[in-house]
This record gives sequence, structure tokens and C-alpha cells, in this order.
Amino acid sequence: MECFFPNGAPSCWGARDRQPSVPSSSGASSSSSSSSSVSTDYGASSTAEDVTAGLDLTGRVYVVTGGTGAIGAEACRVLISRGASIVFAARDAKRANATVASIEGAAAKVIVLTCDLASMRSVRAFAAAFCALAMPLHGILCAAGIVAEPLFDLTEDGVERHFAINHLSHFLLVHELTNELVRTAASSGVQGRVVLVASSAHHFAYRVRRGVTKPSRGIDFANLNEPFGYTARGAYGQSKVRSIHWFPYDRVGVVNADP
Repeated sequence: MECFFPNGAPSCWGARDRQPSVPSSSGASSSSSSSSSVSTDYGASSTAEDVTAGLDLTGRVYVVTGGTGAIGAEACRVLISRGASIVFAARDAKRANATVASIEGAAAKVIVLTCDLASMRSVRAFAAAFCALAMPLHGILCAAGIVAEPLFDLTEDGVERHFAINHLSHFLLVHELTNELVRTAASSGVQGRVVLVASSAHHFAYRVRRGVTKPSRGIDFANLNEPFGYTARGAYGQSKVRSIHWFPYDRVGVVNADP
């Protein structure tokens, strides 16, 4: 799912809506030719190269979490191939640099900054470090996450790890960088974007509605940070419930990253 910041005013777009035309950073004339060549007829088999075909992203800057994972690394590779620059929010700088080295042309297009999503202190430090670079910010791709960890555990902030890493830290990251997105959109006229990775696992969150014949599934806030009743599937599922509820649901479609 994506949230746009066109000219500084937030609005949301999802998989079920027609994608707005994407202006080129090189000017109005190239914007018209670029957007006219971009297809909006995408499906489950569409690749990152398919959905960016015809785009010139020269001058655009994107923050990416999970850039060393399968989804994040491929997104970075294609964004770089279209001319964009990437700021890796990476827990493991060594692994991030190895990923950068594996992407053709990435060395001059990527900056690696430390960001441990299991620590809100680290997320705030990353945001401050990014702002200190005085770079524009055209988008944030929240691709990092943990999946179905078998044992209950808390982060240093006392929050269950799936909920903290998959949702809260990304929410904090976007909050800390929203002003940068809005300023860039307002000054450049180029839509800013926040992209979240959802999962059909949100259907398998905990059963939380009591006293009815068919309990619904959702977020078990009463036991969110407690080991009582913990299951790997339930914990991962409820973290993905937050992905689809982050922005107003009636204005956002869900992009399912499951194979």
C-alpha cells in the first residue's frame, strides 16, 4: 500500500485504484512523456521492472528498510537502475554493504545508515542522521520485518518483537521523516510515497472478540506484551493487521507480498 504526499498534501493510493501519473524530476515536458509510457495494468505476476518501465527517477531519493531481504534488495536494484538514490536503513551495515556491492551501479547511489528496528532509540537516531544529510526525500519503502518467531520476546522498549519491528518502528520512522517528505513534495512538485508491505497473514491474527458465536481476529492489546497465549502465527498476524489499518482503509488497497 502507498500513501502519497502530492505537493505537501497527504493522500492514499492502493492496489485497487488507478495509479496517478508520476512526474519526472527533469521537468514538465519529460513528465508528460514519462507518465504516458507507464502502464497501470498490473497483476500478481508483475515485476518491479514492469511497474517502473519508462520512469526516469534521476534525482529521487528513497529510504528503504529491509534492503538486504528479497523484496527490499530487488526494489533497490530496480530503483537504482531507474536513476534513483537509496538510503539503506540497515541493522547490519556489513550485510548492507555486501548487498550494495552485488547491485550494478549501486556504489555511487547508496548511503548506508544504521537503523535497528528493534530499538526506537535507533530509529530516532537514524532519522536524525538522515536529516543531517540535507537530502530531499521522495519516498520510504518499509520492507523490513520478522516472520513467525517461535519464542516470545520483547524489544529493549518492552514491546513484543513482531509488533515493534513490523509496525511500531516503521510508524515512528515515517513520523520522524514526514516533514522531509512534505517539504520535498512542496518544493519539487513530485509526489512523496510511503510504501508498506502487507500480508494475507493478517487473517490469522489472534481471536480477540469475546462473547459472540464467531469471534473475530485482530490485535490482542490486553496481552500485547505478555507471553500469555503467544503463538508465532498470531503475533505475526496481528502485526500485519496494523499494516492494513495504518492509513484509512476505505482509501487504501492492500499490496500482498505473499508468494
